[in-house]
Amino acid sequence: MRATVAAGLALLVVTVGLAGCASESDAAPEPLSAREALESAEPTVRDWQDEAELLVLSGFEGGEDSPAMQRERTGDQRESFPLHADPLPGDGRAPQWVMVFIAGNETRSVRVSADEVAWMDEGAQPAGPGAQPVGNVSIDSTDAVQRLLDDSEAADRIVAASDAAVFYTLGGTSEGPRWQVRASSHGQGAQETRFVDARTGEVANRTQAQTSPRTETFEGQLSAGQPNATHEVTVPEDGKSLALELSWNGSDQARLSAHLTREGTSIGPPAASQHSAERFQARWDGLEEGNLTVDVGLDEPGEGEEVAYDLRAHAR
Repeated sequence: MRATVAAGLALLVVTVGLAGCASESDAAPEPLSAREALESAEPTVRDWQDEAELLVLSGFEGGEDSPAMQRERTGDQRESFPLHADPLPGDGRAPQWVMVFIAGNETRSVRVSADEVAWMDEGAQPAGPGAQPVGNVSIDSTDAVQRLLDDSEAADRIVAASDAAVFYTLGGTSEGPRWQVRASSHGQGAQETRFVDARTGEVANRTQAQTSPRTETFEGQLSAGQPNATHEVTVPEDGKSLALELSWNGSDQARLSAHLTREGTSIGPPAASQHSAERFQARWDGLEEGNLTVDVGLDEPGEGEEVAYDLRAHAR
């Protein structure tokens, strides 16, 4: 890993860091900025590959009453992604960050908090086509969210809400490294997003950031004899995120999941995901423009002969 990854804040992004409800026995880790989390991860990443570079980085801050916190309380959240309520959403310091590093044609994902640095995979995974490291940047997460707050009066009100949720993603694009910072409040019915140049701090693509998401919907059925199905979705332009919502009737104990590929090659692990008895949700950030394939699979057939499902793909 080049020296600029630590000292020069070469932040390469994945998006979405995650955090769990704090309790007396499970206190939330001390929040970190993206720069601090990257510096903490450096020794672990160097032990894997000395020339590794950051590909994507993501983080999440959630108020005590944010929807993510509510899902954590009901158990609708994978144990590998515990959530912790953030004491001050919107300050650019998250309890946990998720990063993807690339070395040659291999990638690895790591989860970083003030308490630990832990690999999220069992070994190196093949990199997807067009993988673009972040490179040298100077804007930390604390600076990026401040650009959002300075540029939007609505964002100030959103982050003050008890159900505030702030998402951070840093990734490489054809125009250079870029932050995406999104603040939302379900109670206020409001959402503000800004794209920030990670080298200069300039707010870019303001109109693009405020457009409504493009949504594609699909229906299908799976069975033990036909456990897989595919659907084509479109990313309208570079740098977009794609969120998948897969739902089915969980009464027969079936379990489904979805994966994203381009021309037969896996896009890699999502920035964030959730899996419950009747729903699978995942989000990939910083995607390239073009067509992608969603592979829907029947992980557990359950007790019924067929499992009907609905799939929604949101590009934003």
